[in-house]
Amino acid sequence: MTSGNSKATVLFELGPVEEQGQWADYLAHGFDESDVPDLLKLICDKSLYATNAAANETWVPIHAWRTLGQLKSAKAVPMLIVLFDHLPNYDWALKELSKVLGMIGEPAIDPLTVYMKENRRPEFTRAMAFDGLVEIVRHYPDYRDRVLNGFSEHLKQPDTETIRLNGYLVGKLLDLGAVELIDDIRRLFDTGCVDSTCSGGLEEVELELGLRVRDVTHAQTTPGSRGYVSRKLTGTDDYNKRIDHFFDRYGSDESVSNAAELDGYLAAIACAPALIRFPFSASSEAILASLRTTSVMGSS
Repeated sequence: MTSGNSKATVLFELGPVEEQGQWADYLAHGFDESDVPDLLKLICDKSLYATNAAANETWVPIHAWRTLGQLKSAKAVPMLIVLFDHLPNYDWALKELSKVLGMIGEPAIDPLTVYMKENRRPEFTRAMAFDGLVEIVRHYPDYRDRVLNGFSEHLKQPDTETIRLNGYLVGKLLDLGAVELIDDIRRLFDTGCVDSTCSGGLEEVELELGLRVRDVTHAQTTPGSRGYVSRKLTGTDDYNKRIDHFFDRYGSDESVSNAAELDGYLAAIACAPALIRFPFSASSEAILASLRTTSVMGSS
């Protein structure tokens, strides 16, 4: 497809974008609200998604939705959300549609809030709605309370079948520092339908929200405490030799080398005065991709 809009034609000339690179200033090319219909046609043009990766055309939808984000176009919100469902295998949609909706801001809050509650949707697309709401708060902090109210309403009737998605949601609430929703979060954990590998257990969540202080006074000496390190298992030569065998067989130059080193590493983690947690944003993409893979395979 070639656009009849002279300004939109510019998007066919820009070529590849960098995954971590700064977005171009599309408004410098003169785009305004009158161009939104043409930009929407471009992001919906299936032929552009089917082009060779080396061709400039394949990058046009990305340029187009980035332009819509910079325009903060409320008219674009419904179609951008529709793309959640129509681009299940397109990585750029997974990475960027929520960012674009975050740039648009307030007009996207209610549609995303409605979408995330719809149990019939694939888990990864509902997770994209979570992302969009968090992005809105990042761009427009004044809407934080409104976004949290939507999450709170959702948590009052959680989907107990989507354990991983619920864990992803808790991680997003941690990104927002949503201490106001701790009662909702506790109830969610009480249902037993939260994947703690996504967000940590309830204790870790409370620690990160500043609602609990880790007691390290008796960390290594009090059985049953979080910091307690049992010496029974590491005190036998047979046990150590078995661990060393697996390290020798499967390890690498970058991995832990032996049982003693592993023991020290785990003891240090257990005794840490604060929760050791990678920034959730760093792992969000991997979890979201996993949710997408599960959803796509389940529907095939």
